[in-house]
Amino acid sequence: MITVSEDELPARGLDRVIGLRQVLARAGRDNSRMVAATIGCHLQALSIELPKKPALADATDAVRDASLGFLTSLHGRGDIATARLAVLTSVDHLEACLTA
Repeated sequence: MITVSEDELPARGLDRVIGLRQVLARAGRDNSRMVAATIGCHLQALSIELPKKPALADATDAVRDASLGFLTSLHGRGDIATARLAVLTSVDHLEACLTA
């Protein structure tokens, strides 16, 4: 298991946030399985690497929930633009929690 010092937390978490934004920018119906797997990997890594703090847990849960809605919208069940905005907003909130 990898442990991260308090000084490294923002940098490690921000790398994951950048990765989330990159995969969301490339997300489409044709690669939605890869997008889902990558989002899951980033969120799992955050939960393992970062200390257990309620604000971070809530923020990662929000990203997970918004991502599920976004992936659902890619397959014709909802507005893609609205869902993409929701997931990017949740990623912004996660970033704010990491840098606070």
